[in-house]
Amino acid sequence: MNFAIGALIALAVGLTGIGGGSFTVPALVILVGLSANASVGTAFVFAGVLRLLATPFYLAGKNVHGRYLLLLVQGAVPGLLIGTLFLRMMSNSRWSPAIVVVLGVLLTASSTITFIKRAQNQNFARKN
Repeated sequence: MNFAIGALIALAVGLTGIGGGSFTVPALVILVGLSANASVGTAFVFAGVLRLLATPFYLAGKNVHGRYLLLLVQGAVPGLLIGTLFLRMMSNSRWSPAIVVVLGVLLTASSTITFIKRAQNQNFARKN
């Protein structure tokens, strides 16, 4: 069952380009029955390991833009610390439904933004 879930998540990520956490957390909660806390933690660890494995290939291929990397790190590091503290405060099992709702709202909001014309970069699609 775990292999099948992993294969489906990998297929969905490959077809859509959406991050694995968008699929991993709901699959672990609904299909496997893990708590929301454990599912979020598992998705973060999995994504972190994959990024560590992929980083040398991106660096070797010179596919890293220094300015963008700096901007992403400036947002990601504080976000990681704040998110970790937030999840630690909510680690009590009574908060599990709230974590699922917050994740759902955030994923819905972030995917909805892609449909707003002003937020789209038309040149990005042509260049890439």
